Amino acid sequence: MSERQEISDQHVENMFFTLLGDAIETALLLPGLKAPGTKLRYARFSVLSSALAIEAAANSCFERVSFPPAVLKKIERNLGTMDKYDMFSLELFKNSRFDRGCLAAQRIEDLLAVRNDYVHPKITPRPAVGHNEAVGQVTIYCGTYDHLKIEKSPRAWTDSTPLLVLKAVDDFLTNYFLENAKMSPASATEILIPQMLMSGRKMPASIDLQADILYIDSARANLKIPFRFVDNNTALGKPS
Repeated sequence: MSERQEISDQHVENMFFTLLGDAIETALLLPGLKAPGTKLRYARFSVLSSALAIEAAANSCFERVSFPPAVLKKIERNLGTMDKYDMFSLELFKNSRFDRGCLAAQRIEDLLAVRNDYVHPKITPRPAVGHNEAVGQVTIYCGTYDHLKIEKSPRAWTDSTPLLVLKAVDDFLTNYFLENAKMSPASATEILIPQMLMSGRKMPASIDLQADILYIDSARANLKIPFRFVDNNTALGKPS
């Protein structure tokens, strides 16, 4: 048994790749499931994991904004997830922001609304339509999100719902990091992996993300989602 050694002053956890791996794994398992209730449960888990991954990525970017930590903590409570992406863009480009009106960003606004609607029940602004199924249950249809094009009612989600969401996540982060910020996949990935703080300097932590990266490769091969903003070698602590 190897002896434990204290190798850093502080470890900064980052759950982005774990959350993305969770979303991908459950999406991949969905088609093989038979029980309708179980399929819905996996669909919900995948979609909500994707939403949390987007929030984790936003927090990772926000930490890179060069304000004193006390100031960041004070203003963070008044910022939404997309505001954090906005502030990081301002940090990079000083006088310009990323285009929050583009389709990729609008889909993520919808995904964040999915998360908020899930935990904050709201009155639907349009009449809900009930459908009597063969098993005697009632499914409520409340329309779809304008840009993400998924049902507003989680009870109406299907096998394809998590795929639409994962594609939206990939499109947004690829647009944000590679096209807007002009970063390489390696630089983008470094922001999204755990960090160690050594002598006051942050550096990537060699944390085992192999299982999560394997799911990303599975999504590339089986779901045809490229995840171009992810550099496998950087995530695994290997030379690019």
